[in-house]
Amino acid sequence: MRRLFVIFFGLIMAAGITSISFGEEKAAVPAEQNATVPIVAEAPTVAPVEAMPAVADVQNVVSAYVKEQSDEMGDYDIYDPQTQETRELSLIKIFDQIGKTGDNYFACGEFTDKYSSEKLDLDFDIENVGGKLNVVDVKIHKVNDVARFTYDEKGNRMAVETPEDKAVEAAPDGDMAPTPQAPAAGK
Repeated sequence: MRRLFVIFFGLIMAAGITSISFGEEKAAVPAEQNATVPIVAEAPTVAPVEAMPAVADVQNVVSAYVKEQSDEMGDYDIYDPQTQETRELSLIKIFDQIGKTGDNYFACGEFTDKYSSEKLDLDFDIENVGGKLNVVDVKIHKVNDVARFTYDEKGNRMAVETPEDKAVEAAPDGDMAPTPQAPAAGK
């Protein structure tokens, strides 16, 4: 008998009868509150996704730009805001990676400074206008593998904090941190 009751109760539940009244009276719900409201969802508008340009196309654009901007000796000149000098560079290679920062793409090239023999990585910002790629900006990214800036997970450039920056931040009232002095003779 108990087994029949369990089976019967299971069938009732499976049939979708979920509310059983045991002599209690339910309060009447006005029809306007009981009515179902249709849900209308608008499809979100999404801007068309621009396809990443081919690596070979980017390398060709950067190589052509460097060649066009180089002097008759084949040196590519770039002003270095950190040293406040113009560097004369020789192209070693254009890397086969492309990144995206904001609306532009970027590619990196490795160069050697003609006078200091330092290795520099330059980042070339490239815009894509109607399928035509153009170099719009060039920045010194690294000197001898020491980065001057980096990129966050969204491709935005972020300054790299140098030891000098940290020393200034640690000094009280924004004054320059004291420079260590050599001990006086005889002490």
